[in-house]
Amino acid sequence: MSVQSTTHLNFRDEARAALNFYQTVFGGKLMIVTYGDLGHVPTPAETDHVVWGQVAAPSGFRVMAY
Repeated sequence: MSVQSTTHLNFRDEARAALNFYQTVFGGKLMIVTYGDLGHVPTPAETDHVVWGQVAAPSGFRVMAY
């Protein structure tokens, strides 16, 4: 049995930039979900804020950010 851990990082307004950076370093697929995507916007200024995001590389590396 193997165990794969996934790092979860919390950012204040910087999750998108961090995920983009990790994708340039490790490659793979970038997935980002915003408050606007979910239809739950606390304030209009937060429409594009990241609720959840992930970079998943072919190597098995994975990082999630909020």
